[in-house]
Amino acid sequence: MIKIENASFRYPVFQKNIRPDVGMSEIGGTIIKEKNRYYVEALKDLNITLKNGSRVGLIGLNGSGKTTLLKVCAGILPLTSGKITVQGDISTLFASTIFSNPHLTGVDNIKLLGAICGLRRRDVKIIIEDVTEFSELGAFMDMPVRTYSAGMRSRLGFGFATSLKRDVLLIDEVIGAGDLSFYQKARDKVTDMLDTASTIIIASHSVSVIKTFCTTVLWMRNGHIEAYGDVDKITADYVKYVKKRGAEKRSAIKGQIK
Repeated sequence: MIKIENASFRYPVFQKNIRPDVGMSEIGGTIIKEKNRYYVEALKDLNITLKNGSRVGLIGLNGSGKTTLLKVCAGILPLTSGKITVQGDISTLFASTIFSNPHLTGVDNIKLLGAICGLRRRDVKIIIEDVTEFSELGAFMDMPVRTYSAGMRSRLGFGFATSLKRDVLLIDEVIGAGDLSFYQKARDKVTDMLDTASTIIIASHSVSVIKTFCTTVLWMRNGHIEAYGDVDKITADYVKYVKKRGAEKRSAIKGQIK
């Protein structure tokens, strides 16, 4: 279970020269000023409870707070205010940090992460075998990760994250990077995990990814919850919102050209 109560998070800004018309924008959190100092309010007064076995999709424009919310849930970022309670062990798979040592091989990266997670050597050996089979990377498991494509890195990272058998899995913009074969294997893997009542939260800009893997959707906008509930209804509302916003921007541009 994940319980979030009145949760807020601010990024401090150490820059003094801010545009005078600073304020709310459709992209990013709210920029505020307190005591001659600026902050980006990435999350604002969130309240939500996700029960065990939930499959939640996070959607929203860039900067809406999706990644920040995942990092708060993972304990990477401390809340500025409020409270978050997570019951169970957490595994994370973030696009920006998948096997971030590019000079190590796939196998060595798994060994390193296994050591960081406190796993025993024999357990790491089993995980390497599982990841090798799942990823289908073959000889590339012994090649530096810098030689991998984005899809190959996704295969390796997803295979490791899902092999840990944790209670909560947090995924940020990873599944959509793979090919059709990986997409299908990832779907089967997630289904198998849910059989053991794992909670999975996936942030993605791909509506098809959200519809495939999730049963509920959390729509983030400017750091707050715009909507939460049925996957079909909310994704449909979100697509309409994005299209309307795009049409308004195109109309404004045409007006400026004239």
